Amino acid sequence: MIGMIGMIGMIGLSGCGDPYPEEVNMVGYAYDAPYLTGEIAPGETLRVKDLSGAAFSETVTGQDGSFTLPVPAGDPFFFFVEGAHPTTAFSGTAGLIDLYAGEGLPWFATDAFIAALREEFVNCPTALAGTDGVPGGTAVVAGEVRLYMPAAPYTWEMPPAPTASVELMGSDGEAVTICLLDDEGVSVEYSDVVGSTGRFAAFGVPEGPLVLGVTYQDSDLNIDADQYRGYAPEGGLVSFYPILVQNGGD
Repeated sequence: MIGMIGMIGMIGLSGCGDPYPEEVNMVGYAYDAPYLTGEIAPGETLRVKDLSGAAFSETVTGQDGSFTLPVPAGDPFFFFVEGAHPTTAFSGTAGLIDLYAGEGLPWFATDAFIAALREEFVNCPTALAGTDGVPGGTAVVAGEVRLYMPAAPYTWEMPPAPTASVELMGSDGEAVTICLLDDEGVSVEYSDVVGSTGRFAAFGVPEGPLVLGVTYQDSDLNIDADQYRGYAPEGGLVSFYPILVQNGGD
């Protein structure tokens, strides 16, 4: 899936064959709201950039919201939904065969969605960064850290990872302020971990590539730390949905 790369990103199954393909097709449906809460979105422009930021492909969704879009084979990529709304960005990694974008993916944020996000994280010192008269970049990051347990269903309903910590590095290599919510869903100025919601956000992010680092501290689980790449679109939103996979422990 896209967006779940912290999206776990979309991971196509590796295939055999020669020669090694330069691209594979990603298929799916675009939606006008996140996490299966929206409707299909026809007429949306979808663009792909490779890991270097170079344009790779583009298409427009059909009347039923469907699309087929070439992506780099065996490599990470960035994926953008553009239109009469803020550009919304996701990331993924393809394998060597055609793949499905994922249930409910991609989706796009509206101005109202981003305004509500700023209000929700109102206690964050950068919540208004990038708005009129407030210094900062113009992109917004929104994410949720989730846990995947072996043999459990792989859905949007996977439980949050409350003791995960996140850090975000911008295109200039500098750390970007991360905003978090407490266990009651109230924004806080600072916390070491994401809490029971698993959610985080960042505001005033400059356009360009991002690296999200996620670590997990829990004596009962053995989960490797990981990094996820994204690309912040000017004036838009980048969605991270890191999935931490339990690989041991009691």
